[in-house]
Amino acid sequence: MSFYDKLQLDPYAIKQLIHTNNSASERRKLFFVMFFRSVLLVSFAIVFISVINLLFGAENQYLAVVLFCMLLSIRFIHFGYKLSQSIVGLGLILGAFFLIPLVMQVNSIFWKFIFNFLLLGMILLLTSDNPKMGNPGLYSFSYVFLSGTSIQLNQTQLINRGSLLGLFFVLFSILFVIKHGQKHIKRSLQNTLFEKGILNKKNLWLMYYVLGISLILVLGYLIDIKRYMWVGIAFSSLISIYELPDIKSRFVDRLVGVVVGSILFIVLAQMIPASLLGILGGIALGLCTTYRFKNIFNCFGALALATTLFGNSQAVILRISNNLLGLLLGFVYLLVGRMIYERIFIKGI
Repeated sequence: MSFYDKLQLDPYAIKQLIHTNNSASERRKLFFVMFFRSVLLVSFAIVFISVINLLFGAENQYLAVVLFCMLLSIRFIHFGYKLSQSIVGLGLILGAFFLIPLVMQVNSIFWKFIFNFLLLGMILLLTSDNPKMGNPGLYSFSYVFLSGTSIQLNQTQLINRGSLLGLFFVLFSILFVIKHGQKHIKRSLQNTLFEKGILNKKNLWLMYYVLGISLILVLGYLIDIKRYMWVGIAFSSLISIYELPDIKSRFVDRLVGVVVGSILFIVLAQMIPASLLGILGGIALGLCTTYRFKNIFNCFGALALATTLFGNSQAVILRISNNLLGLLLGFVYLLVGRMIYERIFIKGI
């Protein structure tokens, strides 16, 4: 396997090679590959987001984060149906992202709920042929993240955002052709959605998932909590795993990760600038293979930005309390969902 091929592996695959290799020198080389890969990703992310900020305005910095995540995902994970329809689906997804700031300006909470439900439902139906590949988590995170960071845009800013999304529609379409042009050539979107009936298990789960995210966004409109998107992201992280996961372990892993990561950040922030901590956290994140450790170092990037708005102490309090609230709400929602699932699919009505 070439050095380039090793760089394409995820940290889990590289660590598996390290554990199964008997050569100490080879293990060191593999660890260097994993570290170098992480540094490359963080460096590319910084350049990627900086260039978008420069060309399209700072109001699109959060959209740049979402586009970067999509870029990493699209390289390996396709939508599950033929190329022409996948490209149309991609256009609809980016179009939905364009509409998010406009939805946030709607005064009626009821209509906000309807628009969020329809837009997020469309996005997940278009991307979640195989939910276990992670698309529901990625695209729901993107939707909540963009909703939570949305600001009112003037006409010029809307044109800039539309131009940015149009550019990446072209770039992502080319990437789709290169990476997935020969996959599922005869399989249509209709096949992926309705091959087991419109009310199949996957579609019901997706609607249950979309309903949960839409409700949590509505709650955010009703209560005034700073950095509320952290509540939505924590909620989404708990309910985003297909086929009813082990709720307790995922709950504990995220909560422990957030608490430990927040405390570690505030201790290190006494010695290291927050902006540098965000970069170091991103590099460390690229070395992690467990959900708990990913949450520890994910705090660094989130808090590096939040501390510029709220200061160290308040940012850490918000990070922990908002995640705890989101996890508790997700726990209740999952328990209710599990009871409904057992009654409908196991015991029958």
